[in-house]
Amino acid sequence: MAVAITRPSSDLTGEAASSAVASYANVNIGAAAADRVVVVCIGTELTASVPTAVTINSTGAAVAMTHAEAATQGAVNADIWYKAVPTSTAATIAVTFGAVSPSSVQNHIAAFRVVGVNPAAAPFDTGAVADTDADPITSSGVALIINTDGGGIAICAMATDTTARTWTGFTEDLDVDAGGFRFSTGMLTAASTVPITVSGGNNEDGALSWIIFNPGAVQKTIAADAGSYALTGTDATPRHAWKAVPDAGSYVLTGTDATLSRGLKVVADSGSYAMTGTDAAMRHDWKLPVDDVGAYLLTGTNVTLTYSGASAGQHRMFMVF
Repeated sequence: MAVAITRPSSDLTGEAASSAVASYANVNIGAAAADRVVVVCIGTELTASVPTAVTINSTGAAVAMTHAEAATQGAVNADIWYKAVPTSTAATIAVTFGAVSPSSVQNHIAAFRVVGVNPAAAPFDTGAVADTDADPITSSGVALIINTDGGGIAICAMATDTTARTWTGFTEDLDVDAGGFRFSTGMLTAASTVPITVSGGNNEDGALSWIIFNPGAVQKTIAADAGSYALTGTDATPRHAWKAVPDAGSYVLTGTDATLSRGLKVVADSGSYAMTGTDAAMRHDWKLPVDDVGAYLLTGTNVTLTYSGASAGQHRMFMVF
């Protein structure tokens, strides 16, 4: 999937800070998506006070955003922060500043929705330049590469608020008078090695920052169709007409459920199962009919006869064993 970048909200009015925190409520961050990353560009013109932290609250709990890049020239600052935000369509974005609380004309933000990226991965690249004579201000001389199906966002802050800006390299998205300075943003979703150039004024301080994303796959939860199993094979055939009463047995089918990685219906080829084990052994008291006629042979020693004396005319014979 290619990287897609939009700015769902219209231009936001600058918010005055209270206790060094400027809070932008109900910012449109676009349709929810598992791979959505929200990018916040912050422009300021505020001496000795730049953004030190940014939070985003889309679910009732504020979470810290990650700092990507910043450029500062004099009082002008161009800052970029990002965070994976998969749920909700609106959020409160709170920017904490350092030493000084800015007024509504001293800070300005823009929020972008980025999808088609791996939200768990860091951006492919970031960069920044600053210039005291910014006509134009350019990233020329700095390696700036957008790979195939990638995309990038950039912010330019200029000291003179009334001078319109013109973008090349990136496509201009916003160019507004923020009150005390010029706030301008650009984006690109095409493979490119062309530098960013923002022109339109001279002899003034300017700052330019950018963030670039590569396309990335997203893991999603997939529901599989119900499956079924069939146990097949050949019935056991006894060898002889024995009546065998086995003890009750049990079987346990073990394994690991399959986890599907994408929303596809999986059709498996026919499988087969083989049941292995040990033949049952007979315990006691079984009747075993004999099929064949048997024969017996009595072996030993022949009888030897001896004689014994008797009355006249008589003989007695004894058998001695």
